[in-house]
Amino acid sequence: MNHGKGCQCPVCRSTGAQSLFEKVDSNIRKFGFHITGVFEDDDTSEPTFSYTAGLETSYGHPEILVIGIDYQVAAQLMRSAVDQIRNGTKLTAGQQYLGIANMPVIFGTVPEAQARAKCRIAYEAQPGLSVRVLQMVWPDQDGRFPHEPEYDHRFDAVQPILGTLLGSIQ
Repeated sequence: MNHGKGCQCPVCRSTGAQSLFEKVDSNIRKFGFHITGVFEDDDTSEPTFSYTAGLETSYGHPEILVIGIDYQVAAQLMRSAVDQIRNGTKLTAGQQYLGIANMPVIFGTVPEAQARAKCRIAYEAQPGLSVRVLQMVWPDQDGRFPHEPEYDHRFDAVQPILGTLLGSIQ
């Protein structure tokens, strides 16, 4: 069974899935996007991640995924990025940005299979759209990014790069 938006099975009704999607839809209508946080999974060692839903619908822009940062910080970064999108900036893969919540970040493309697995609500909240996802990548403690020499690869487990930091997203 495909659980999600519109599902009326007893499990979805009793767990509040409907109210979750009502909240997502409300936030997209009111603010142009919604942020979902997924906490670290001790069983799988999956790091914390957060992502937007609604940027495709509201702005024709790819959704944003942040991995390995606390929800509150990730939400601040994503809100800052959305402010830039609202002001006409098109965030692109491979480009470094300095003005997102006063932190340097770079964006990478996320392959569709991984985007669907991570950003499920973004897909279910925007049925019929071709949802694209950019991963917002943050630097190590010395300001270096994963594709740069001398990057501290101890961060790889906390912030796995799902796609490529170079190129563009269609």
